[in-house]
Amino acid sequence: MKHFVLLIAFTAFCTFINAQYITNSGFETWGTATGADPTGWSTPNATLAGFFSPPVVTKETVDVYSGLNSAKLETKLALGYSVPGILTNGTISVNMTSTPPIAINGGTPFNQRPAVFKGYYKYTPSATDNCFLAAVLLKRNTTTVPSSLDTIGYAQFTNVATVSTWTAFQANFTYLSLTEYPDTLQILLVSSSPTAAVTGSILKVDELTIEGGTLGLTKYYLQKDVNIFPNPANDIVNIQFSYESKFETTVSMFSLVGQKVKEFTLPKGIEISSLNIRDLKKGMYFIQIQSGKEKFTQKISVE
Repeated sequence: MKHFVLLIAFTAFCTFINAQYITNSGFETWGTATGADPTGWSTPNATLAGFFSPPVVTKETVDVYSGLNSAKLETKLALGYSVPGILTNGTISVNMTSTPPIAINGGTPFNQRPAVFKGYYKYTPSATDNCFLAAVLLKRNTTTVPSSLDTIGYAQFTNVATVSTWTAFQANFTYLSLTEYPDTLQILLVSSSPTAAVTGSILKVDELTIEGGTLGLTKYYLQKDVNIFPNPANDIVNIQFSYESKFETTVSMFSLVGQKVKEFTLPKGIEISSLNIRDLKKGMYFIQIQSGKEKFTQKISVE
């Protein structure tokens, strides 16, 4: 049965639905201070700022794969060292007298055995440098003193060539244990070889996912399955799914400078929704739709 929902006014919501396995996987939200990290991620920026060094990870608002932002990681010179751009969901410690000067610890809680680590990237290496993108599955070993994190499995991707257009990467998980499940997921993205960084290498990343294995998720694609019309729009804009939606769906509207002007939630099971936009000023906007683990953004004109 087709479900139809007519929304006379937008209702504001502050949180996205359906927790992601990789928090802020599209790097859409960032802190507001200069050199701030993306929400849920750590970088060396704050520590390096103490040495009067420029940030090595920055928000990219023009060159993106999808949505409004991507992450730009650049290897820069700091106190005579080539320090790579690093993004991790763990914690970073920096000691400029150690080799290497940066260590990664921990991650986020996770207890599954996925099959693949995927995402989109662009890369401009300096000299013979290479980028490094990895997902590591860890489990705390309480038999050691102090306790340590043992590696249960990992997926890693490296590339030495220039990649000038947004390109999908995929790395399959290799498991060191046939039976154990992890308790921690650590994501590590680096603009240079972790052991031989070269100043000037630039890595851009967007839309990270982990899939398959015990996750038990069937992936569907909003870009193929959602139609937003009319465009240009006047008073009403329609969002139509090619199926009854499997999840609650968060719809957000942004101005061209990234200011959120509307946000609301559609219940699962609908196929088409008509949205009132009479109170919006004329101009260009982005409509971002997030349903389950999928996200889709389209530009729309309001006249």
